[in-house]
Amino acid sequence: MIGAAFATLALPLKLRSWAGWIDNTWSLCVSRADQAGEMLAILLASRAHGHRPVTLIGFGIGARLIFQCLLCLSKMGDNGLGIVESAILLGTPVSADVAEWSKAAQVWGLVSEFRG
Repeated sequence: MIGAAFATLALPLKLRSWAGWIDNTWSLCVSRADQAGEMLAILLASRAHGHRPVTLIGFGIGARLIFQCLLCLSKMGDNGLGIVESAILLGTPVSADVAEWSKAAQVWGLVSEFRG
């Protein structure tokens, strides 16, 4: 009788612990993607790739990384403009906030100044 009661309580506790593991893993992925996006923005702004525009393509968490990169480039002002020619984001796990997307879209405004 006690064994049956324990088994009834043990399964929900085990499921709850698994849910915490999944949530922690996702939070870690999101945090690292945001950090990597900032690092990518710094690298692109340093023009290590030369003075030609780049195209960024990402899916899922990689798309979040690119989105964060675009936001960081937009915060750099003129130094971050004209680096990204286009960005393709598929299955992006970010909010649909119009202000954030507008900031990210401002980055590729000066592509016409490309000097080869």
